[in-house]
Formats: sequence, C-alpha cells, structure tokens
Amino acid sequence: MENMHYSQSDFKTRDMSYLHQCNVDKKEYFESSITLDKSIKYAKNYYNINRLDTIYDFCAGHSFSCYYALTRNYTKYAISIDIRHPNSHTKVASYYPQMIPRVQYIQNNIFLTDYKIPQNCLVLGIHPCRDLVFRIVEIAIQNKVPFSVVPCCKARNKIKSWIDCFDDLSDYQRYSMKIVQFASSKGYDITIKKINAKYTPKNFIIIGIPMR
Repeated sequence: MENMHYSQSDFKTRDMSYLHQCNVDKKEYFESSITLDKSIKYAKNYYNINRLDTIYDFCAGHSFSCYYALTRNYTKYAISIDIRHPNSHTKVASYYPQMIPRVQYIQNNIFLTDYKIPQNCLVLGIHPCRDLVFRIVEIAIQNKVPFSVVPCCKARNKIKSWIDCFDDLSDYQRYSMKIVQFASSKGYDITIKKINAKYTPKNFIIIGIPMR
C-alpha cells in the first residue's frame, strides 16, 4: 500500500503540495482530512470492520477526499459523485496513480437519482451547498448506512422548526441543528465534531449512525 512509506507529517506535506499545484485552496486539505479522521471510526465500529468497502463522496468536486481516504486505508474503494467535476479533479488524481483504479467518477443530479448503497459503506458530504446536504443525509437514511456531512450555506427555502425559537444561535447553527433533527427523527444516533474554525467557519461535522 502507498501509505506504508509515509508518516502522517509526510502525508500532510505531500498532499498539501499536490493541492497547491492543482490550485486548490489548502483549507480543503484540512476540511477533508479532519472530517474523515474524526468520522471513520464511527462507521467502522458500527460495522465491526477494520476498513470500509466504499466511501460515497457526494458533491465531491475535485475528489481529494476520496484519495485521502484511500491512502490512509480507510476504505477499499471510493465513488466521487457530482453534477459536474471540475478540471482540477483530473489533476488531483494524477498525483495518486496507484489509487486511480479504485475511484469511480459519477456525474448526475442527486435530486433526480436513486442510489443503492450496500452495507460496509459510508456516505460523505463536505460543504454541499444549501439543500444538497439534506438530500445526502436522505440518501444515507434510505440505504440505512452511516453518514458524515459538513453543512455549508443554509437552504434558500426556509425549513421551519422549533429550533428557530433560539434567536441567539447563528443561521449556521440553526441549520445544522435542523439536519440533526431530521436524521434523529429517522432513527439515527448523532455525534457532532468540529473542524478548527481557523480553517473554516462552517465547521460542524455531523456523523449519523443507524440505530440498531
């Protein structure tokens, strides 16, 4: 495996260098790495396995999260899903040639697509815009698999909830709480972690695990 030859510090230096050469903001290294590092153990513990079969990365953009997960041996395969992948995804992939056969790219509209996701998999969504995050969580719920999402901007259509009564919360906090409320109502245990705010102010990692 590729990661046998590198320490974590080597990984960080190397991966951030690759992203820089792809004109991808270095903050995206921290968003992907911290989200995955803090989420993976919950999914593995749920399945009682040492490595996931597949990570389904929705709204994946340049797909760095897929390659990060593969090089850390978090998963056997990764599927990068977006309505349109930016040109940077090809360049990012070029730095991980050994992993390319283990990544599948799918371009479609997730609101118009049904997904059949098997067990031993994780649904991932890092900073999907607006209502996309609710759709990603819904996909996980429909397949009864764990999810990890980091919400971005709030939805255009206001989602009414008792949570709106708390006027001392930020829009982002209220929106994130509504995602938690939605998943909890569908039978999911929720854990919330954070990305350091110096990397991104939209920093809640919402991890959902189906109740048994």
